[in-house]
Amino acid sequence: MKQWALGLLLASLAGALQAEDMNKYDRIAFSVSAEREVENDTVIATLLAAEEGQDNTVLADKVNSAITWGLETAKKVTAIEARTLSYTTSPSYDDKGKIIGWQVRQTMQVKSTDTKAMSTLLGTLQEKLHIEAINYAVSPKVQKSLEDE
Repeated sequence: MKQWALGLLLASLAGALQAEDMNKYDRIAFSVSAEREVENDTVIATLLAAEEGQDNTVLADKVNSAITWGLETAKKVTAIEARTLSYTTSPSYDDKGKIIGWQVRQTMQVKSTDTKAMSTLLGTLQEKLHIEAINYAVSPKVQKSLEDE
């Protein structure tokens, strides 16, 4: 009986291995990649409004007002995309761990492929906001057309 069970087990293993080998024929695997250097055509700037002081509601109003002004100013320029990013309120502590004030900060982002319009806008926005970062990227439109090529 043991020999019969062992024989059945070996026969089923051989069948499984043969079936696995049969499934591997008619398979083709390949990989293609292409690379091309492309100039960045989009300017992305992050601006911020920040205030420090005793009354966090007054600080929040000042920061919100500055960012609202920034968004409204940016949206007047048709070539610019604008949106808010992060908002934080953090306490300031003295040496004993007691809250002595607040820091309120909010950021916004402006994006455009029109560098002249962006430059003019950033000059205007610096009246009330600070530039945190300016980055450059390839626009989705250019990226898509290159992928299609």
